[in-house]
Amino acid sequence: MLEKLFALILAYHSVRVPPLYRHESETARESRLQTIVQAISDECTENPIPGWSYRACVALGYTIPQWESGFVKEVHEGTQKGPAGEVCLFQLHRRVTGIPNPKYAITRDELLDTMGVDYEHTRNCVRIGMRITRYHIFRCGLKYEGGGWSGVMYLFAEYHNPSTTCQAAVLNMSGMRARSYAALLQRLPEKP
Repeated sequence: MLEKLFALILAYHSVRVPPLYRHESETARESRLQTIVQAISDECTENPIPGWSYRACVALGYTIPQWESGFVKEVHEGTQKGPAGEVCLFQLHRRVTGIPNPKYAITRDELLDTMGVDYEHTRNCVRIGMRITRYHIFRCGLKYEGGGWSGVMYLFAEYHNPSTTCQAAVLNMSGMRARSYAALLQRLPEKP
């Protein structure tokens, strides 16, 4: 599965990321993207989403940063932040440090330790991004639908603009992300 995911992230980055943001050497870019793939796989192995397959977890771990940051190097390394100061590939907002559930809580130090292209910082970014994802799945009672995209659409809405009652506005963007997730899920092999 890692080879397939790497091929997909490399193709995405080559086609969808504007040339303005593609100024790494091919070797450096491939190495950085391979680090992202490994971090996603390791997170889904070590901290699976209860009731979700490894494959579904990997698809979420890929789709969120694909849409949030486009895997752009400057976002990955921390030199470029989102409009509200969001950091790392998962575009983590500083308000994530206010998650009240201790199982999913994120400290300010953890948040600051997500910026960098090496494995450790990338792993921290993926770990926290997926912890937030699991938090929304838990608090909103979202279930794995076996490859469907309608339920995941609500997850993307909560991830992007969380509500206190799990009724985030589901915008067209959430639907596009969910369909992207479902298409990726179809392309990934069943076995790791």
